[in-house]
Amino acid sequence: MSHEDAVENLYQQLTLFVRRSRDLGNDIHPELSLVSYTVLSVVVATPDARAADVASVLGLDKSTVSRHIDALLRARLLRRGDEQPGRRGYILNLTPLGRHHLDLAASRVRSRLASWLADWDESEIENFTGLFVRFNESIG
Repeated sequence: MSHEDAVENLYQQLTLFVRRSRDLGNDIHPELSLVSYTVLSVVVATPDARAADVASVLGLDKSTVSRHIDALLRARLLRRGDEQPGRRGYILNLTPLGRHHLDLAASRVRSRLASWLADWDESEIENFTGLFVRFNESIG
């Protein structure tokens, strides 16, 4: 297989993976998108995160992130904290309900992954994970 064919095959597989990820996102919470849950994850992983920080981490437009944050605020999964002097925007904090939903979502995703990989042995999973880490690191 040529390098070009291999890249095309990878492209097709990544496209399928993204579609399945969206389907999985719909299973996580019917009113919230996969992007909204990704926003929650970034808020948890980024101390004192503001909307602009979330947009930067995810590489999304601020208006897109703002819409998702508004939905998360309405769902009471996030709350606004204090403004920091010298910085624009409010700090975002996960609520206890948000923590519960994020933990539940992670459990569902892990369960789905376990079912998808049920016939893989540990070395195959470790190899796949290592390659996936390398891929993610290569795209920054």
